[in-house]
Amino acid sequence: MTFVGPDHMSNNDAGLSTTNSTLYPSHATQALEHHSINVPCTDIIAANDDFKFESRAEVVEDRSRQPKHESNDSTRLRCEYHGCTSRRTFRRKYELQRHMKNHTATRIPCVFPDCYKSFYRQDKLKDHVQKHHVDDSEPVACPRPSCDFGPVEWDLLKLHIRNHSRHTIIELVTFQLIKERHCPVTSCNQVVDVSGLRKHLESHNAVELRCCQNSILDSGYDSNTLNIICPVCRHQFMKRDDWIDHLTNDHLVTDSVHYQAICTQLKSAVLAWRTCYPWEKWSVEDFPHHELVQCNHCSEMMHCHDDSYKHHLSLFRDPEEIRPYRRAILALWPEFGSHPVFNDVLPRKEMRHYTRSA
Repeated sequence: MTFVGPDHMSNNDAGLSTTNSTLYPSHATQALEHHSINVPCTDIIAANDDFKFESRAEVVEDRSRQPKHESNDSTRLRCEYHGCTSRRTFRRKYELQRHMKNHTATRIPCVFPDCYKSFYRQDKLKDHVQKHHVDDSEPVACPRPSCDFGPVEWDLLKLHIRNHSRHTIIELVTFQLIKERHCPVTSCNQVVDVSGLRKHLESHNAVELRCCQNSILDSGYDSNTLNIICPVCRHQFMKRDDWIDHLTNDHLVTDSVHYQAICTQLKSAVLAWRTCYPWEKWSVEDFPHHELVQCNHCSEMMHCHDDSYKHHLSLFRDPEEIRPYRRAILALWPEFGSHPVFNDVLPRKEMRHYTRSA
């Protein structure tokens, strides 16, 4: 290959018309010289051993060894704490204040045994527990110094801590973790709300689900259909609400027909209705013109005292019947944590902050 010089380049190649070269000969010559310089090919370089490329760029400053986050801006803030090795600078005052907590704030240790990590920020502690302590069966003791409860399984301890005062960081973090679940697919590190776990599992392909079918089953789902499996009778349900209705009617009350009749009657009889669970007194905010309602199913009077109905409690099953399945149910339905079957894991009454649900 050879250079294409001005003598071998047409006006069209140079991007110039004949008219322009005639009217402006000097400009045409300069344009040809400018546009005719092509990058030499390797064979030309090989043929001209004396060819040497020289750059006119000059090195002003070598920044290859400059520390990360270093800034020449004199307005940026620096940590002045004695012994701080960080070279970071901060644009805003609150950023520096947050950094200073590394040195001055009280650090909260992780509650898990043999874990010596500690954090001063609530979100960092939560992230640590989510990432490194994923086994709900791991035994943990209550971190409150005045409470000697435990060690028990982590999922049960979360219920215990939830019913404390929530004045400490670890109590607040635990309360936030109650409804969150790790994806059972081992290659996925996401943590999702329990109500959206099935939808999240649908985002994984069949190969991933097949490889993790045991862990998916342990989470309460069928790896093929992704349906919820009732821990008591092993029936499957596509919708979580349908399974909760099934659990309530078939496993938590003695007479589902009577129970549903009470629910239907009260919902239509009062002006305001708050959906509650069969093991709780039902609170009613407003009443019609009477305070005594007769049950349409059994003709007994459903007395209302202290703004609550209690007639349905006579249909409530013995909590011991559901005890073998309580942890499996809790994993699928966090609100089940207020069921009396968990009374044995609650704090002592003088240390208890009553919570209706998760």
